Amino acid sequence: MNHSEPPHLQFRRVLRVGIDLAALSAAYWLAWLARFDGELPFQILKHAGFGWGYLVGAQYFALWVLRVPRLSWRHVSLIDFKRISAALLSVALVLGLIRSLASPLRDAVPHARYIVVPYGVILINLVFAIGATLGVRILRRLSAEPSGALGPDRPQTPILLVGAGAGGVLLARELLSRPELGRRPVAFLDDDPSKQGEVIMGLPVVGTLEDLVDQVRLLEAKEVLIATPTLPGDRVRTVHRLAAQIGVPAKTIPGLSEIVSGQVAVSRIRNVSVEDLLRREPIFLADENIGRLVGGKRVLITGAGGSIGSELVRQVAASSPSHLILVERAENPLFYLLRELVVAPETRLVPCVGDVTNAARLGQIFAEEKPEVVLHAAAHKHVPLMEASAAEAVRNNVGGTRLVADLSLEHGADVFLLVSTDKAVNPTSVMGASKRVAERYVDLLARDEGPTRFVSVRFGNVLGSNGSVVTIFRDQIAKGGPVTVTDPQMIRYFMTIPEASHLILQAAAIGSGSQLFLLDMGEPVRIVDLAEDMIRLSGLEPGQDIAIEFTGVRPGEKLFEELHRGVEGITPHPTHPKILVVAAEGAALDLPALEALMSAAGSADEETVLELLSALVPEYTRATQAMAAKVPTA
Repeated sequence: MNHSEPPHLQFRRVLRVGIDLAALSAAYWLAWLARFDGELPFQILKHAGFGWGYLVGAQYFALWVLRVPRLSWRHVSLIDFKRISAALLSVALVLGLIRSLASPLRDAVPHARYIVVPYGVILINLVFAIGATLGVRILRRLSAEPSGALGPDRPQTPILLVGAGAGGVLLARELLSRPELGRRPVAFLDDDPSKQGEVIMGLPVVGTLEDLVDQVRLLEAKEVLIATPTLPGDRVRTVHRLAAQIGVPAKTIPGLSEIVSGQVAVSRIRNVSVEDLLRREPIFLADENIGRLVGGKRVLITGAGGSIGSELVRQVAASSPSHLILVERAENPLFYLLRELVVAPETRLVPCVGDVTNAARLGQIFAEEKPEVVLHAAAHKHVPLMEASAAEAVRNNVGGTRLVADLSLEHGADVFLLVSTDKAVNPTSVMGASKRVAERYVDLLARDEGPTRFVSVRFGNVLGSNGSVVTIFRDQIAKGGPVTVTDPQMIRYFMTIPEASHLILQAAAIGSGSQLFLLDMGEPVRIVDLAEDMIRLSGLEPGQDIAIEFTGVRPGEKLFEELHRGVEGITPHPTHPKILVVAAEGAALDLPALEALMSAAGSADEETVLELLSALVPEYTRATQAMAAKVPTA
């Protein structure tokens, strides 16, 4: 016993020990009575009384070894049943072994007959002891879970739960046991055919998601609550749209990555967000790989103040690198990142204001800091702007990549990783074509044996990045509209910034060199659907409260993005099926043509830049031709 505990806690522990011993004792004597039909002659009574203490003591000791007394009675579960059964079964097996050795024991040990228990008593006692020990805990749990009718007089909002899985059951249990929260679940909806008609936690499963409108009306529910953290984004959108049709709010519980220790906190029920509407199955990546990659290492990140770069900085900082070297040409984002960044005492922060195209400045940084891991996230990314500034796109995206990669090789870095984009696949924009040239240059360096592993990672759009469509839509809705969409058929793949950054680090950790990775991005989303959903999330109705205007596809844009070219071989990486490896092209990058491209970019010769881009990237289709691209079925 812990003597530092308050007296009432000590008393509660002693009381629980007493209840357990009483339950085991009752099971023991009932087993003897059941075995001998309720009659215990003196000799049998004497036999039973002699064994009472040692058997019950052995049972409680077995329970203690498996830490059963430490488990909460109020939250008794299948774990308790398994541990109680294992403990008491082990004692029963020992008793059975002693019973099988009864004859030798009687000859070798005086009074040994008193420790020999009949087989019938052993079996009956095992059942009774498990039932008694578990039963007292179940009674405690029942006393702690009153029905909503026994709670305070606070009005109870009837809610319809979407998802009758583990999350839904946990949520229903907590809502039913805490009427002060003001929410009363009335039923479940679930797409699983095997759950239809079942009653879970006293609540019926009344249909699938398609029945939401009818069931809300029938049950007079005032709120719809998504209780499945892994519900795909398209189903979340369905729930949200159907709930909006009948004017009831749709809310959700946190995603798996937000739920601590497997417990669903009802206090964290929140409104559906745009991230919920677009969410895919969570991709869990091995953090130990990332720890081995950057822990105790000198890590340099370019574009450290950008959306992806800053998240890379945060995630790398969590793995305690020895040096975290932040290269960023815009001083304000770097300043604010440094203010919010928390690093371990052993990590040295090295902020460096500098442009990735400035050879003197980058050479100085590499010579002084000798980075072991280089993550190159700096790039020009806005497609329409780069159409009007082709030379600058090439100078930054190609020239910057070439300079940082060359310096990584020159100074013996272990890993260089290029952050690329799905727009590099069959590009229709200057930005996409420039990133494709950058990919090919990294591949060229990887072909020569050297100290540095060269890896590229390609993915789609990220939610909430600077200038992303989600950010633009939020601003437009806040101003009262209109929300502008380029084309009704425009579709895109989406992922979150933390997930994209985690993928980048994972690719750097598992890449063996000369590899191009991409993420299985799931299903694409129509941008007009995203706009409508975001308007509804704001409590407004598209077309009535907020207008949607179609502005036409901008120069360099595709109606749809591709994750890989048709001729590229795609295979899942052996460590994770959602991380895909793109087979490298056969032909190496033409270095004289690359030099000519960089020369044209340096002299701002836009037309020559476009011609040389087309020569270096044969699959590059100029913007005017790209607008006629046909949209595939998503």
